[in-house]
Amino acid sequence: MKSFVNDSFIQVARFLSFAAIPSLIFIPSGALIVLLILLLSIVGISLEFNRGYFHLDNFEKFFILSFVIYFLIVFISVLLNSGQLRDLDTASRFILVLPIFLYFRRNRIGNQVLLYGLYVTAILFVIETMFLKFLQISFLGFEVHIGILSLYGGIIGTTLVFSLSDHNSKIKNYLIYIIAILTLVSSISWGGRGVWLALLPTMLLLIKLKYQLKKIIAGIVFLTTLIVVSFFISPLGIEKKINDTYDELSMILANNTQSASIGRRVELIKVSLDIFKENKLIGIGENQFKSKIDNEFEIRKWPNEVKNINHPHNELMASLVEQGITGLASLLMVLIYPIYYAINLLSHNKNNEKETLLFFIITIVVMYFFYGFTNGIFDHQNTTTFFASMLAITFGIVNYKED
Repeated sequence: MKSFVNDSFIQVARFLSFAAIPSLIFIPSGALIVLLILLLSIVGISLEFNRGYFHLDNFEKFFILSFVIYFLIVFISVLLNSGQLRDLDTASRFILVLPIFLYFRRNRIGNQVLLYGLYVTAILFVIETMFLKFLQISFLGFEVHIGILSLYGGIIGTTLVFSLSDHNSKIKNYLIYIIAILTLVSSISWGGRGVWLALLPTMLLLIKLKYQLKKIIAGIVFLTTLIVVSFFISPLGIEKKINDTYDELSMILANNTQSASIGRRVELIKVSLDIFKENKLIGIGENQFKSKIDNEFEIRKWPNEVKNINHPHNELMASLVEQGITGLASLLMVLIYPIYYAINLLSHNKNNEKETLLFFIITIVVMYFFYGFTNGIFDHQNTTTFFASMLAITFGIVNYKED
């Protein structure tokens, strides 16, 4: 009976894992899927508690520890700055996904469920982009945040490019390649300059991990060609975004930071560093940046570009301001250690499917890191849930251990 229940749980976990990626990206309430996976994992662990869920190797311990430390630093900062319990809402995602990791690493969920989830998400992403760009209507009928949608498209498309393998049939490789290119073009077309910034280093790192030097050069040529081709597709609007970027950079070089986007971010960095000096160790507290600006804008004579801004539009600056040096250190731990962990697993996993999933992890983390220079990656519940849950699910699946 217990075996039947456990097998049923695994089947449900497989379906939910397949649905998690498209749900988190396209459905406003997609986090409910992760909540269901969490509840299933907690019950599953309770039913099979004696199977050694907590016999962890050092890599697993440090992965869990990085998530726990990130949450604890935010918690301490909230506590010492007299914050509110709701200020922990976003950071709590890092703790809540840990039972998922523990459950998945002890049960054979299978690599295919996430791979098929990636394929379906890529197809939906391309269709949604074409409908919005050419027909000005939503295929899926949901309102989406353009910058975040562009980020997700970059992650999915890049992962699919590196899922190409000699182990696949030629037809499968051709289909994946076409979907990957269309997904990347769609992502680039949304004009998210933070995503443009993140794509190049992400691809170069993955090429370095998978290929030799000559293919690294080929990868640079490929990405450049992709951007150039996208540039000439007028409805995608890439030409206008590039021209706007050039104009804004010219203004900054002329010491005029009153441009619409880039100049504002420059001023936000300056103000963030100014606020950081007040409490370098633990910061001013979670979600307190806007209150600080509102209360002291006139007194400190800060520039108009930062008025009525909710956050620094830079994840490193946000951590530095709100949690101090300790917050920045915990953020870097969350962003750097998973890459180290994934690269270590790559050296022990020659299985093509597992390799693709590890590239998925690396792509998520590196894209988030560089995108974080232009926006707050953990300011939003959706992006935080996606990051934490995808790492927990994927590491759990890849790191599955037999009894």
